[in-house]
Amino acid sequence: MYAYIGYIVGATISYFVTTFVLGDYMRKRLAANSQLYQKFEANVRRNAFAYLVAARYTMVFPFFCVNGAAALVGVRCRTFIAATSVSCIPGSVIYTTAGGALANLLHKMTDDEELDKSQLIWAALSDSNVKICMAGVTCALMVVAIIQFTQSEEKSKGS
Repeated sequence: MYAYIGYIVGATISYFVTTFVLGDYMRKRLAANSQLYQKFEANVRRNAFAYLVAARYTMVFPFFCVNGAAALVGVRCRTFIAATSVSCIPGSVIYTTAGGALANLLHKMTDDEELDKSQLIWAALSDSNVKICMAGVTCALMVVAIIQFTQSEEKSKGS
């Protein structure tokens, strides 16, 4: 729960700092130099909630980049907080569960035991917490695939 609350509070602070401190300066620089930025801005504004959820679920983009990009393209604060609240659940569960699994694994090892990478990997994969993490990542990726599929269906109907 602490990780989840920390995610949301930290993301919101980052969003506001980017919006109020760096926003105008960065928007002017990006808009003047990039058609890619203009396309990105138009796409995100069209469906900001889905873009934010997909960006966070994939866990490919650094957390601060998603916050900054949302602030720079003008995603509304309510939409940002709602999407962050929904999309940070998998990440907080996965990361805290993975940390618990690693702590359990290292606790089971004795001090004189040699650390062999292959044994460590197999021991980690047999841990139930790691299996939960892998299932969580799989579910998060499935949600992203569903979002992308529905967006492509909407585009094809709109064309």
